[in-house]
Amino acid sequence: QAAGDARVAMSDYADLPDWAVGPADRSVPGVTAATPVNLASLEIGRTVRDGRVLAVDPTAVQAMITMPPDDGPTPALLDKLVAARPTTTAVAIPGEPRRLGFTVDADLSVNAEASGGTEVPTDWDAVGLTVVVQDADGRLHRIDGGTMGPKATGHRIEIPLSSTVDGLVTRPAYPLRLVGLELALTPPTNLVVDGSVELTGLSASSTEAGPDWTPVAFDPGAAGWSWNRTAVDGTTAYRPPAGSPGRIEAGLGDDASPAVFGSFDRPGAIYRLTTSPSGDGILPAIAGDRLLALTGARVGDTITVTSGAHPITVRLVGRTASFPPLDPQSPFLVVDGATLDLLTFSATSYPVTADEWWLSLDPAGSDAAIATLRNAPYSASGIVQRDQLSRSLAGDPVWLGVVGVLALGAVAAIVFAAIGFIVSATVTTDERLGELALLRALGLSQRQLSTWLTIEQVFLLAVGLIGGSALGLLLAWLVLPYSTLSASGAAVIPAPVIVVPWASILPVYAVTVAILVGAVLILARRMPASSVSGILRAGGE
Repeated sequence: QAAGDARVAMSDYADLPDWAVGPADRSVPGVTAATPVNLASLEIGRTVRDGRVLAVDPTAVQAMITMPPDDGPTPALLDKLVAARPTTTAVAIPGEPRRLGFTVDADLSVNAEASGGTEVPTDWDAVGLTVVVQDADGRLHRIDGGTMGPKATGHRIEIPLSSTVDGLVTRPAYPLRLVGLELALTPPTNLVVDGSVELTGLSASSTEAGPDWTPVAFDPGAAGWSWNRTAVDGTTAYRPPAGSPGRIEAGLGDDASPAVFGSFDRPGAIYRLTTSPSGDGILPAIAGDRLLALTGARVGDTITVTSGAHPITVRLVGRTASFPPLDPQSPFLVVDGATLDLLTFSATSYPVTADEWWLSLDPAGSDAAIATLRNAPYSASGIVQRDQLSRSLAGDPVWLGVVGVLALGAVAAIVFAAIGFIVSATVTTDERLGELALLRALGLSQRQLSTWLTIEQVFLLAVGLIGGSALGLLLAWLVLPYSTLSASGAAVIPAPVIVVPWASILPVYAVTVAILVGAVLILARRMPASSVSGILRAGGE
């Protein structure tokens, strides 16, 4: 259930922006590592209706979670997911910038003839800019920037890469790469706009404010970059004018640059510049055994699945019986989160926000770290911590009741066995007094008789211990894995592993030795000493 030391589910209304969650979590004292995770639904036709897709960073989770022996995927199999990551022509942003800046030329105006001569507002924010960046975790994030008026030359629209929430200063996980941007043209309501907007440069700043800017090489016309346009008439490809790959034109009366109209429900148009990932667009995945059994697919096959209402083509690169925290009795796929993000963004133009963050914790500060994450601005909606879960399970009254009953039964069995052994030894000795007296008459000493009887009792106890231990181990291996159930009555996951606690069993053997010593002392008092002749005459020996 916990996968790593802790699973932190994100709130739908978190105070922190999604790009700041990872660095913020890692800054909490007691947190030693953090990785984003996505859990989504999985359907395959009518065969699989309740499956799950788990998107992780395979490299990070190898050091974070413990796979069941001979049950989970091998490191080499997880490395296959990383090796299959597609490449892009994304722009690497050097250093750890606090701001990005795009230089924009704008020349927009209201087409009075098409708009009926409506008056234009003086505070018209005509152009807005949003960027999509890939962080060090391989995940994509949308970051909103500023806006500008309809007419300007060399205007810099800034995108802040830091945020202060409840006194906590957060920044993205560096280094960053620019994988896309959006230019939103927003006309006044019920007006038609024409003109042009052109990106002329990209720069980065290592300061929160001020004139400190460093140019970053950026060519929107490079191979792999492409524009599309979303407006009231849907999403279509857009081709900038020849020789101006960063220029968008609107309202010039032809199909290449349709008019931009401001309406109440979908005002204006959004022009997106994105980079396409390399490869065939097929997502590598590790399939659970249950999924393979239901679909009849094999490793190496390519199948189409539906996840989050989107069809995804998947290539099965391996299989596994289980993967924490998924239920192995349900069908599932394990994929690389960075690859899924890129393919989803390429298909929909929207990145995927992490559902959970898995954490590694310092045992000394784990409780304090969890308490911090529950409060603002982290505001986790749910946390599953391994240590707390272990303590909860160890203190479960149902389990403790079962253990208590078994323990009482074991103690009662030892007590009755000890009483029965001592009574049996005493009765047997009394019945053999004539035999023992005859042996004394034949010359055996008291010490020799004691040794003989002790050897007999040792033999009986040894047979009992060896036979009882063997029977107990056999029953444990045959019965316990199938009789161990969860609170709901289902089989526990992962399957139980029988561990023989020899250190806990040693006291039972010590009690056995004590019983032997007690039996020998009692028998020594019962053995014939000076009254050998009287016993022989009474017994007719």
